Amino acid sequence: MDSRKTRFGVLHIPDGAPVKNQVYIVQTDLPPNLLGELAVQTYKMWVEFAIGKTELGGKLLRHPTGNYAAHIHKKKTGPNTIEIWADESVEAPEVSAIEYGHPAVNLKSAMLTGPNAKNVHTDKAGYKYRVVPIKDTISASLAETMRPSSMAKASANARTQQSDRAKFRVMSDKPGSSPWIVPAMTPYAPAMLLSELLQSAYGKGA
Repeated sequence: MDSRKTRFGVLHIPDGAPVKNQVYIVQTDLPPNLLGELAVQTYKMWVEFAIGKTELGGKLLRHPTGNYAAHIHKKKTGPNTIEIWADESVEAPEVSAIEYGHPAVNLKSAMLTGPNAKNVHTDKAGYKYRVVPIKDTISASLAETMRPSSMAKASANARTQQSDRAKFRVMSDKPGSSPWIVPAMTPYAPAMLLSELLQSAYGKGA
């Protein structure tokens, strides 16, 4: 008899790097109809975590944008096989950050000297700087992937000024200026956690 599998795949595509697949396979003796119900429940659990509605592994997303949840899919790929995966693409970089974590991010490297740096000026002493509107400091991807404490630290480290029209921050490479570093994030690993839960409750030999 064919093995029945509930398959969780997180497609990991770093920019410019080869495609990697992290796949967790849970084998169970459930009949196809019950397997389908289990897949629906599992898909729902993952989506509810992605929109910040429920915790998973004791962790809760505080600033979901909906983009992560929109890239979670479920598909029957065989008579006894159902695949559930979160698709990382250019449109959803938060998928890999949430699943695998990320190292500390130096925002100055990208925003002052990186290839995509824009509106950068040089002061009289020769130091680079740019004025960053508040709306640019918390992007959709950062708001989704960073912990609240990380965002608080990033905000606290930024020098805040007030104009008549809008609030803005100044980023500079002058020694002693605010670091603009987003702390590293440990993996949330929702796919791995879901597979472990299923293996424990429904896997062969459970």
